[in-house]
Amino acid sequence: MNTNSKLLLTSRNKKIVLHKDRRGYYLHELQCLNDDESWELFQRIAFPQPYSTENITDAKMKELGKKMVHQCAGLPLAIIVLGGILATKSSIYEWQIVHKNTKSYLKKGKGGAQHIEHVLALSYDDLPPYLRPCFLYLSQFPEDYQIPAQTLIQLWVAEGIVSSTEDEGNGEVMEDVAEGFLDELVERCMVQVRERDPTLKVRTCHMHDLMRDLCLSIAKQEKFLSIINDSSLSPSNTRAVRRIVVHQHIHVQRIKSSIPLRSILFFWSPFDFDLEPGQRDEEDFCCLVWFVCVMLKWKRSWKYMFGKLKKLRVLSFEGDMKGYSGCKLSSAIGNLIHLRFLNLHGIQFNWPKIPSSLGNLRCLRTLDLRIYGLTEDMYNYVPNIIWKLEQLRHLYLPERMTDETKLKLHTLTDILTLINFNPRNCFVADLSKFTKLRKLGICGPFDFKEELDKNLPIIASDYLRSLYIWNNEGIDPKVLAHLFSKLC
Repeated sequence: MNTNSKLLLTSRNKKIVLHKDRRGYYLHELQCLNDDESWELFQRIAFPQPYSTENITDAKMKELGKKMVHQCAGLPLAIIVLGGILATKSSIYEWQIVHKNTKSYLKKGKGGAQHIEHVLALSYDDLPPYLRPCFLYLSQFPEDYQIPAQTLIQLWVAEGIVSSTEDEGNGEVMEDVAEGFLDELVERCMVQVRERDPTLKVRTCHMHDLMRDLCLSIAKQEKFLSIINDSSLSPSNTRAVRRIVVHQHIHVQRIKSSIPLRSILFFWSPFDFDLEPGQRDEEDFCCLVWFVCVMLKWKRSWKYMFGKLKKLRVLSFEGDMKGYSGCKLSSAIGNLIHLRFLNLHGIQFNWPKIPSSLGNLRCLRTLDLRIYGLTEDMYNYVPNIIWKLEQLRHLYLPERMTDETKLKLHTLTDILTLINFNPRNCFVADLSKFTKLRKLGICGPFDFKEELDKNLPIIASDYLRSLYIWNNEGIDPKVLAHLFSKLC
C-alpha cells in the first residue's frame, strides 16, 4: 500500500540508515553551530519572552554569556542546557558564578535523562568491545589538540589495542583495521574530523570538549591511564595504571608504578626561557646556568626511564619539545627492547647524534627521528643500524643528516611509511625493495641517473598512496617522468 507517510529517525550512529531502503531515505548530517548561531540559540533559551538581541543590555553580562557559549563548542544540546540554567539567574553575580564553573553546571543541568552527560554516555555504552579502548585512548591528548590520524593509528597498533591477522593477498595490514576503527568512531559522532587528505581519508581529528570530559571520566574510572597536569601534579595516582600522560612538567623519577608501565606520552613544552628587557645584563649567565641544569637534570631522567621502565612499548615526545634533553640522547635507550613506538620528534639536542644502541630495539614498528640541534646549521648523525629493525613499518628520518651518515634500509621489507629519504644519505636501490610502501617523502639531491640509464624502477610498490618530493637544487624532468611512468 502506497502512503505519503514520512518517518524521521535521529541517531548519533550513521550505520542506522544502512538498515533502511537506500532508495527511500535522505541522510542529513547535523553540524555544530557557528558563533552567531550559537549566540542566537542561547538568547532564545535564556530570554524566551520576549526574544530580542537587546535582552542583554549589560556589557559585562554579554561578555560572560559569549564566553560560556564558546565553551559549548557549537553543540546545541549544551547551549540549550546552559541557556536553561541562566534563564533562572538575573544578576551579574550569578552569571559570574556559572561562568567560573561552566562545565560543572552543564553536567548538573536540568533535563532528567536528557542531560548532556547521560546522552553522551549512551554513545559509549553502545560501543562494541573492540572500539571502547580505542575511544578511551583519545583521552590522552590535551584539550583542543589536533590529533594526527596516522599517529593515532600507529599508537593503537603499537599498544596492541588493534590486532588482526593481516591479509597478504589484498595487502591489508593492521593499520587498515585501525583506520576502519577510526572511521567507525567518526560515524558514531564521537570523534570530529578536522581535516581530510585528497583521498578523503581522515588526516587530523579532535574531540568535542564535552565528549572529551566523558572520555576522561570513564578512563579514570577504569584505570585506563593517569594524566599529570595542572590539577594533578603529584604522580602518586600512577601506581596502578599502565599508561602515563604528562601534560605538566614533573621530575620523571617520581613516576612510580606497582605494575610495569606500557606507555609514556609527553605533551608539554618544558622550558620557556624568556627574559624581560631589564634582565638582559644577566642573559649570558642565566643561559649558562639553565643549560647546565637542563643537561644534568635530563641526564638523570634518561638514566631513570631507560633503566627502570624497561617494559615500555610506547615512548613519545609530542609538540614543541625544543630544549628538552639539553645534551644528547643516552645510549641507555637500547635497554627498552620492548618498544614498538618511539617518537623523538621536536626534541632539541646540543649534540644531535643517535646512539648505535638504538639497533637493539628490534620490536620497533614506528621510529620518528626528526630531532633538532641547538642551531639551524646543525646536522644529525644517524649510525647505520636501522637495517637491524626489520619490523619497522613507519620511519621518519631527520630532515638534515651529516655526510658521514649512510644508511642501509634494504631489510625493511614491511615498511609502509618512509619520510625524509635522502639519496645522499641512503641507497637509492633500496627503494625497489619496499613493495608495500604507501607513503614516501624524498628530500635532498634528486639523483636517480643510474636508474634512468638502466631503465630500472625507482619505486616497486603497488600500494603507494602519496609521494612528496622537495628539493632546492631542481629536478631533472626526465628523471621525474621516468619515476611517474613506473607508478602508473
